[in-house]
Amino acid sequence: MKIAILMRHAEAEKGTTDFDRALTVAGRGEARTAARQMAQSGVQPDWVIASAAVRAQQTAELVRAEFPGQIPLVGDATLYEGDVDSYLAVLRGAPASKACVLLIAHNPTLSSLAQRLGCRTPGLSTGEWVKVESSALDWVRFGT
Repeated sequence: MKIAILMRHAEAEKGTTDFDRALTVAGRGEARTAARQMAQSGVQPDWVIASAAVRAQQTAELVRAEFPGQIPLVGDATLYEGDVDSYLAVLRGAPASKACVLLIAHNPTLSSLAQRLGCRTPGLSTGEWVKVESSALDWVRFGT
């Protein structure tokens, strides 16, 4: 079984170039709260893939810090402006040895991916996440 956690980056500042927007103080709190909610629900990622955008990278760092051990973090530029198929391709590229992958990215694409994978969410708010389980034995078959 494989588990994907799809998380929208936490709240970011306004007024700078989109790619370089950093998290607000509230956004930092959202990221930490999301990590605690994951832990309380029994979910612990063993691989993190985040958009290369500053706000997504900061969200990933804050979430990782709430879990024990060193969870690998991979930045992926595709997640900044990619479509649903490219998001799914990034997820399917996760190492087969990893059971639970956290994907941190952007709306509306992330919410569309969640819906495509069977989640009933109208749209993910900043710092919000959903868990998607698959009986697939490897990531290549995730979501098929």
